[in-house]
Amino acid sequence: MPLGEMKQELTRGVDGTPVRLENQTLPFVTNVKAAHTPYWKYDDHDRHFDYRDRCGTWADFAMEG
Repeated sequence: MPLGEMKQELTRGVDGTPVRLENQTLPFVTNVKAAHTPYWKYDDHDRHFDYRDRCGTWADFAMEG
């Protein structure tokens, strides 16, 4: 069975509010924010991943069609 654990925090700007990414290129992604992950652990199929201090993004997907 896959097992994982992760903590994510929104990256904050100088004024203390979450950082938003403007002018992103994918039309179906909205409300894009930068995130920081202090730790991310994942175990599956005899593989062990242990990441520290990674960055990524949070976003809303508006799939229409």
